[in-house]
Amino acid sequence: MNIHVLHEFTELARSLNFTETAKSLNITQSALSKHILALEKEFDTELFDRSRHGVRLSGAGQLLFEKSVAIVSIYQEAHDELRTFRAQPPITVGGNISDSDIAPLLSMTATIMRENRRRTLNFNDSSERNFIQMINSGKIDVAVSFIVRSKIEEAGLEYRPLFSLPLVAIMSTNNP
Repeated sequence: MNIHVLHEFTELARSLNFTETAKSLNITQSALSKHILALEKEFDTELFDRSRHGVRLSGAGQLLFEKSVAIVSIYQEAHDELRTFRAQPPITVGGNISDSDIAPLLSMTATIMRENRRRTLNFNDSSERNFIQMINSGKIDVAVSFIVRSKIEEAGLEYRPLFSLPLVAIMSTNNP
C-alpha cells in the first residue's frame, strides 16, 4: 500500500466527491479512481457504495477510513519530526579522549544524549583543557570533564551531573 494512495482515500472519504477530491489533491479524477480501485483490489472489498445519487463509504470503507486517518497522521508526524531532526545541527561534545577517565564518560554521554535528545553527536578530541573557553568560542557545545563547579558558575555556564549515584570502582581488599 502506498501512503499517498491512503491519503487520497482519506480525503475522498471526507468529501465523498471524486471531482473535488482530485482537484484538491492536484491529480486527475481518472488517477484518483484508479488508485481507489487498486486499494479496493488490495483489500478485496468495496470501500465506497457508488450510485447515481452519489458516493458514500461502505462498512469496509468506514473501517479503513478510521484506521487510515491514524496511519496518515502518524506518517505525517514522523515526516515532520524527521525534517526537524535533519535541520538540527549536531551537538559537539569535547573532551580529551586519551584521558582514561574522560573516554568512558564521553561514551556514556553520547548514549544519554542520543536517547534523550535524538540528536547527532560529534566528538572533538582535544588536548586543549580550557573547556569553558571552548564552549564560549563555539568550538564545542558540551564538555565532559572533571572541573571545579565554581569555575563553571563564574563563567555563566550550566552543568549537569552525569550520575545521580556515586561512581565507584570495586575491588578486593587484597588488591593494591
